Formats: sequence, structure tokens, C-alpha cells
Amino acid sequence: MNLQELDSRLRTIAEHEEEYKSGNFTLSTNILKKAMTNNEEVLQMHSDNINIHSNKKHNMNILVKKHARFHKYPVHSHDCIELNYVYSGKCTQKINGKKIELTKGQMLLVQQDTIHRIEPLSENDILIKIIIHNDYFKSHFFNRLSSNSILTDFFFKSITTGVIYKNFILFNSEKSERLRIFINEFLCEWYDPSIVFEDIMGSLLTLIFSELVNTHTIDLSNSDGSSENNIVKILDYIEKNYKNCTLKDTAEHFELNANYLSNMLKKNTGFSYKDLVQHQKINAAKDLLLNSNLSTTEIANKVGYENISFFYKKFKQYCFCLPGEYRNN
Repeated sequence: MNLQELDSRLRTIAEHEEEYKSGNFTLSTNILKKAMTNNEEVLQMHSDNINIHSNKKHNMNILVKKHARFHKYPVHSHDCIELNYVYSGKCTQKINGKKIELTKGQMLLVQQDTIHRIEPLSENDILIKIIIHNDYFKSHFFNRLSSNSILTDFFFKSITTGVIYKNFILFNSEKSERLRIFINEFLCEWYDPSIVFEDIMGSLLTLIFSELVNTHTIDLSNSDGSSENNIVKILDYIEKNYKNCTLKDTAEHFELNANYLSNMLKKNTGFSYKDLVQHQKINAAKDLLLNSNLSTTEIANKVGYENISFFYKKFKQYCFCLPGEYRNN
């Protein structure tokens, strides 16, 4: 499938959309469980109900759908992570009572068990929903992306645990040409699967989330001083200054009390300041071991370790093997 064919497919008004448009079709919700929240009936969309496990195309726990236009979908929640991408036009959603306006190219991540509603879409409004089971999200992205960045690790763990990002994340990705390319290729592969479908889809999902991390990090670095933004800025600072930064210096940089900074990091990341610095040093060492010809001693010095024995000790503590074994395997 090429991009012209994809565009034509997405813009074509389906039979059920025609019925919604004419007012002759009502969405059946009888098979779905319902619950009352704040005096409002909420549909509970579980993965079994939306056939996320029984899709015959693949064994991946994901489902891609074009959201039906011309009708007001009921208030609902789901037990999966949902990515909403505005392919064309715009989209209005209400999440826990908060109105969210999305424009072309933006992406919204809705966490599991979040109560939300999508307002009716017009003909030019095309919304793509990528529904991802939590187990797949954790195994796939932690394996592929939790590598050389404490900030990236924190971002993905926060999505699944709700430590910082509660309910949703809006990505201001409308200017990202890379994301548009990745999404288009992703959709072409979904609607017209190749013989290596799962590999291509998995790789494209990784690229999509990597670009979202880039976009979100830039947004937060330019935003206000709220506590969640401070966490991201502090982790970014540690990533850039891990070789010789100290708790005192970092606290002074952000005009915070050192004890307050230490407690804030521990509460929101689960790690002490010292642990985060060590994590980043080891992450940098791992990257150099795999992508350079530097000796182990040179690498240890380059990432901020003067005591080689201590480097070996810490490396084994974090990686469960010695540097030479990591490089060879």
C-alpha cells in the first residue's frame, strides 16, 4: 500500500459511518460492562471486548482502528494504553471532565482506566487509535528503549505506573515530520501486511515512541516549573553532567534544598540521587563498550570513574556481568 492508497482508504466513508451520518444507526453497548462514576455511566472497554488478543493478522497485543466519524461515543474507560493520532482535521476529547483539543499531527496517550469521551468527528477529521496491551508495552519498549537514558527509562515506567503522568499525555508533535513518516508507514503495514509484519510493526512502534519522547522532553524543558517538569529537567541535567555532578551542585543549579531534591527524586523515580548518577554512568559505559574500541580502563575514566576496581564492582552490580563479558556477549 502506498501513501495515496492509504489516504484514500482512511477518507472513504464506511457503511457504518454513513448510517451514523444519517442518524439511522445506534451504537450497541449491551455486551460491555458499565459502572457509575461521579453520577455518570461509564462503559468499561476491556481487551477481550475489543478483540485485541484475537486479531488474526498477528500475535502482537495491539489493535489499530480508525475512529468512526459522525457520532458521539459514550463515556468509557479501558484496560489498555491507547494512542490517538490526528491524521487529518481535528479532534475534541474530554478526559475526566477536562476538554482536550487535538489538531492534525498531534498525538494523545490515554492511560488505562482513564475515563474519557471523544466528541463527534466531521468528514475531514480522521482519528487513528492504536490500542496497546500493557504487557506488550512493558516487554516491547522496556527491552528496546530502556538502554542508555535514565530520562527515557523514567518516561516509560511513568506511563505504565502513573507515577507522574496520570490519565493522559498530550504530545505537541504537529511539527514532527519524522513522526508523520513513521505513522504513515505504520498504517500502510497494518492495512497491507508484509511477510515480516511483526518485525516491521515493532520497529516502527519503537521509532514512534522514540520521537514522542524527543518531542515531550523538548516541551517540558521549555515549560514552567511544576514538580513533574522539574523531575524531567533534573534527570536531563544528570544525563548531561553525570561525570562530575554532585547533589549539592545539582540542588544549587535548580535553586532547591539538597534534602528536598533528594527526597523528590526518590519519591518519583524510586532511586536516590547517587543511584541515578551511577545508572547514567553505567549506561554510558555500556554504550561505549558496544560502540567503541576503547579499553575498559579508558571507558571507566571517560564516564567518570577514577577507581577501576569500583567501576568493575558497580558494573557487575547493575549488569550482572563484567564489562568484558558484556562487550563480548
